[in-house]
Amino acid sequence: MDKKIKNAPGSRVVLYARVSTEEQAGKDHYSIEAQLHEMRDYASEKGWDIVGEFVDEGESGTKRDRPQLNAALSVAQKKGCDIFLAHELSRLSRSVYHTLDIFDKLGQLQVGFASVKDPEFDFSDPSKRFFLTIMAAINEYY
Repeated sequence: MDKKIKNAPGSRVVLYARVSTEEQAGKDHYSIEAQLHEMRDYASEKGWDIVGEFVDEGESGTKRDRPQLNAALSVAQKKGCDIFLAHELSRLSRSVYHTLDIFDKLGQLQVGFASVKDPEFDFSDPSKRFFLTIMAAINEYY
């Protein structure tokens, strides 16, 4: 990708939160509201403008077809955002294949990905994308 993905102050960001079950939210302490709260704070610290919040509650991360994930990706498809923000990579997907598919789509659209819990992730070159594959495999394993 030749063009630098915008992530400067003023960037438009969509938030995506997911939890499989209420029981999981209690165990992980990452309820939907807790995820959204941390993402809102993170976006505010970066100076990003939140243009949408999308929540899949009770949806497994092993499924690629989730209503609110599809809606958030639709915003990206329509050039309505610059950044896709999730609480952590495992909230986006628990499948290596689906994770790479989503990142491929975001890359084609020149939409960046950010994560509150993994703020140092940068997938702009092949060696860094290799790390994405490892993290996606760990998330699928769990």
